[in-house]
Amino acid sequence: MEVEAAAGRFLDAGVPVAAICGATLGLARAGLLDERKHTSAAAEYLAASGYGGAEHYVDERAVVDGDLIT
Repeated sequence: MEVEAAAGRFLDAGVPVAAICGATLGLARAGLLDERKHTSAAAEYLAASGYGGAEHYVDERAVVDGDLIT
């Protein structure tokens, strides 16, 4: 999707990207959470996407990893 591609380009360029609630699912599907600490409404929510970043999930209200804010 275009939004996920833009988020990837922003992160590659050092531009902050923030995602809350359902927006984290799009980032997960695009592989943008596979190597970054992140959070969402629930770990199970993101796990349903089949993404590869479950070991980086943090059960907190907000998580910052470099330029990514979830």
